[in-house]
Amino acid sequence: MDLLVFFQKQIQEFGLSPREQEVALHWMMDFNYKEISLLMQISELTTRTYIKNIHLKLGVNSKASLIIKVIQHGTSSGELISGMKSLI
Repeated sequence: MDLLVFFQKQIQEFGLSPREQEVALHWMMDFNYKEISLLMQISELTTRTYIKNIHLKLGVNSKASLIIKVIQHGTSSGELISGMKSLI
C-alpha cells in the first residue's frame, strides 16, 4: 500500500466532507495553498477555509499534527504496519 492510499483510507474515518478530505490529502502530500487551489479549481481563500475547518474538526493545529494523527490512527488499526511491510 502506498502512502497516498494509506492517507486516503485513514482520512475517510475522521468525519470530514469529501472536499475537506481532498484538501487534507493534497495538504498532507505537501502541496501549498496555491497548488491545492489550482488542482481543485477553488480560490485560495476557500482552501484556507477548508484547512481551518480541518483543524477545528480534528483538533489539530498544523500539517504535522494532522499527519501524526492520521499515522497514529493507522497504527492503532494495524494498517500502517501492514502497509509499511508491503513497501519494504
